[in-house]
Amino acid sequence: MSSRSLAALDMDRPPVEAVAIPLEPLWLDGYCVFGEPPHQFFVSPDWDVLVMGWPDVWIGSPSREVSELVAPGIKVGVLH
Repeated sequence: MSSRSLAALDMDRPPVEAVAIPLEPLWLDGYCVFGEPPHQFFVSPDWDVLVMGWPDVWIGSPSREVSELVAPGIKVGVLH
């Protein structure tokens, strides 16, 4: 997730409920490392936003600020 704008979201809802923009599934129930919980990846329709659920929700974009992407009421921990 090497994005100009990257954040971890403090929430207990599914990744698609974390953002205020539509998302499309990219890779669901995928395993990056043996034995870990599955990863969930979603992208915006324009492929400018990537959202990962594992087990927290991470959101990143090369051109958009996270603050304009996150759904109301979600606590954001901006990483950069």
